[in-house]
Amino acid sequence: MKKDRFFTAVYCPPYPPKGKYPNRITEEVYQILKGVGIDHIFGHFEDDYGWNYLTDSMDICDKLGLTYFPRLRIYEQYLAITGGYHVKDGVTYAGRTDEEKAAIGAEFLRQVDSLSSHSSFGGIYFGDESAYGAIEGIAAAQKLFLEKYPDKEFHYNNLNYCFADEHLFGGKNAEGYHVLTGDLECKSENRFNRYRYLIDKYVDVVQPEYLTTDFYPFGWAWRHIPSSVHRGMYELNSIFADYKKKNKGMKSYQYIQVGYWDDEVRMNTRAEMALQMNITIAYGHEGFAFFPGVFPNDFLDDPPSQWEYGKGGICGLVDAYGNPTMYADFVKEILQDLQAFAPIMLDSEFLGVATVGEYHNGFDGVDISVLADNDALYTGWLPEWGRYEGELPEIMTDTQLFIGVFKQKDGRKAYFVVNNSTLIKANATVRLQGVHKIIQSGVQMEKNGEVSVRIPAGESILIY
Repeated sequence: MKKDRFFTAVYCPPYPPKGKYPNRITEEVYQILKGVGIDHIFGHFEDDYGWNYLTDSMDICDKLGLTYFPRLRIYEQYLAITGGYHVKDGVTYAGRTDEEKAAIGAEFLRQVDSLSSHSSFGGIYFGDESAYGAIEGIAAAQKLFLEKYPDKEFHYNNLNYCFADEHLFGGKNAEGYHVLTGDLECKSENRFNRYRYLIDKYVDVVQPEYLTTDFYPFGWAWRHIPSSVHRGMYELNSIFADYKKKNKGMKSYQYIQVGYWDDEVRMNTRAEMALQMNITIAYGHEGFAFFPGVFPNDFLDDPPSQWEYGKGGICGLVDAYGNPTMYADFVKEILQDLQAFAPIMLDSEFLGVATVGEYHNGFDGVDISVLADNDALYTGWLPEWGRYEGELPEIMTDTQLFIGVFKQKDGRKAYFVVNNSTLIKANATVRLQGVHKIIQSGVQMEKNGEVSVRIPAGESILIY
């Protein structure tokens, strides 16, 4: 991970042809992603279509200077759960014999070794959202990989905290499945206890360099509030900041929802794209993985009523035909602004987050108390972890600002200020002591004393 640039990746990658849909493993499609500001590609079983598609992908990344992390089918030998649905006909790695484990490891390394001569080879993308019983397999694969490739990276993505017991354990017929009870029972009020049950074991056993999850906050749970934001976007960034505080050197990037792909999520506005990214950075995390990066081949076979609308431009940075979507333009512009902050923020210590002002995001005339699952609707409060308890500059604003506070190497504070509304522009006045620099929309200026700023919906500025 670079020290002067936020981490940017896509999952899913450009795909081989399928049915009437063209091959998107082309230099043109990869160039679109690079032009957006993507530096890293997470693979997705290109080897299922033929090994040549995988090497073609890496050849293109070699040429364009992108970093590629293959996800190979062999990895699932480590992720399988006996009786589980995550991997069909799989056997739990922890229960295999030493001979079986050795054979899996040898084939795992053989396949990875065959790709390692590519200049684009950055490590491996091992998978995502596997069951609780797969943790030992993840740890075994990471150990084997990093012993051979200590200068490369091992990436894996965890479940988010919205899981039932069936999902956590890999199915009701899966080895190890049981119903959690007490303060681990599947209830909203137990969500953090249940999540720590998973993540505590993952961190303890795997000791990962990166801790990530995917949570997509813009959906249709509250149709009377089309600008609604699910609390998970804030809470998961918060809890991961807490894990990083307790595990020095651990890093995190968050998955970013790119548009609409089923009836549970909705199209994103530019402000919503910006807010997802900015809240991640406000919590001191190191970057983003965009999902979907490219419209997934997996989705092509699903019912047309669910997916057809998304194939042509409202899902992913690149659509099913290899064309850039409107989100490609959104993300390119937002990343250009954020990467201007990166050298300062990645070289500073995260101290916490705070809010100033009243939250406005489309609730006028809506009785929130009668909405189903209304406690999951974000209404402007701060999650428990990562709160900043120190002093802030005096700030006056007409809508809520979400502020990440950082300490620079010289001891001075840096304030990453986000307009927490996706609907309205923030007009704010900040009273500073002494001379400060401000970066907004890629432009740097110096100010002494009182500063008036206008921050578009979902956008950010840096004061340091």
